[in-house]
Amino acid sequence: MFMAKLIRHCTEHEIQLFTTSNYGPENLLDDDTFHHLVQPTIDRIQRDFIVFSLDHSVDYRQLESDPGLVPDGYRKGSLNLFETPDDMPVHDTMVEIGYDEIGPVHLRADEIWISFDQICRTRRNTADYLELASRYSCWHITSIPASSTLPMDEERRLANLIDIFYDKNVEVHLYAADNLGDLGHMLHDTERARLTSRLAQLQLNEYERTCVSR
Repeated sequence: MFMAKLIRHCTEHEIQLFTTSNYGPENLLDDDTFHHLVQPTIDRIQRDFIVFSLDHSVDYRQLESDPGLVPDGYRKGSLNLFETPDDMPVHDTMVEIGYDEIGPVHLRADEIWISFDQICRTRRNTADYLELASRYSCWHITSIPASSTLPMDEERRLANLIDIFYDKNVEVHLYAADNLGDLGHMLHDTERARLTSRLAQLQLNEYERTCVSR
């Protein structure tokens, strides 16, 4: 929506404009409630601009890395095929975020244990996630339900979290009912491909493991 005035101004004044997007014009602001608001801009882009798709079949994250390289940050994380470990600590602390609080969680130094319900089924936004990711460098997210059952809002929150953890190189351990193979089933292909690629960087564990507190 912020781009709408710029695109209109550029086309009306014959100003050449180059811009990039993660989505094709028809997929902009795809929420059914708001999509009609951006439809005139989509029509203008498709009428007055040339759209190039810059895509490639190679996932560079999957290429073989240096065997001597010790994983750190995000790549130290894991995807565990069980929703809660036997030795899960007691959740007894509330965390303030903005004018709200979230919890109860378990805190230990720069490590946080938090449930999926608390982080993805509450009214959290990207700003909240960025703030929380800057506070804790090791995360455990427990009780993640089967990925095929997640509604779009919960799915998108979890996808946003994983994007932030990856970009900020934050260690994260996910405890899930499945391997999250259906995560992203309601997202755009671009988002889903990025999400699948980033999840593949996590160690897959079928049995319980304990993260050693730093």
